[in-house]
Parts: sequence; C-alpha cells; structure tokens
Amino acid sequence: MKKVELVKNITESVRGTEEFAVTQKETEAYLTAIKHEIVSAVASGDEVMIPGLVKFTVVDVPARTYRNPQTGEPVNAPAKKKVKVKILSELKEAAN
Repeated sequence: MKKVELVKNITESVRGTEEFAVTQKETEAYLTAIKHEIVSAVASGDEVMIPGLVKFTVVDVPARTYRNPQTGEPVNAPAKKKVKVKILSELKEAAN
C-alpha cells in the first residue's frame, strides 16, 4: 500500500464515525506529524512503541573487524547505532 492509498483508507475509515470528520489533507498532515515524531524520538535514542503493531528501539553496534571477500584483507567497521524494529502481536497475527 502506498502513502496515497493509506491516507485515503484512513480518511474513509474515520469518516464513518460522526465524531471525526477529516479531509485527506488533514489525514496526510497527521501521518506526516506521526512520522516526524517517530524520527525525532529515534534520533534522540528514545524507544517508540505503537501498541499491538511495532516497537522501534535504538541499539549500539560495537566496532568490529571483518574480511573483504574479494581481497581477504581485514577491514575495520566503526561502532554505530542501529534502529531495531520489533513487530508486535496484532500485526503478526494479521499476517498469518
């Protein structure tokens, strides 16, 4: 599903409830704001969890040495941070 389809589907789902009447532009703005907040939280090293769907955590990857497969020479990889994504129960169940 592409972003345009996601925005359209969310807007149509929300329009079914009388309390919330949003336009596609508003839905897209909400989606952009959510993305911005997730990126900001991950950039500062915080954990982000959307209950039942996904959890984003930042983990430290230590420096290591590996071998170049073509030349066999050792190469040093510096330490870095990595985003770990864990799929939570509802999303796993939906896939099966």
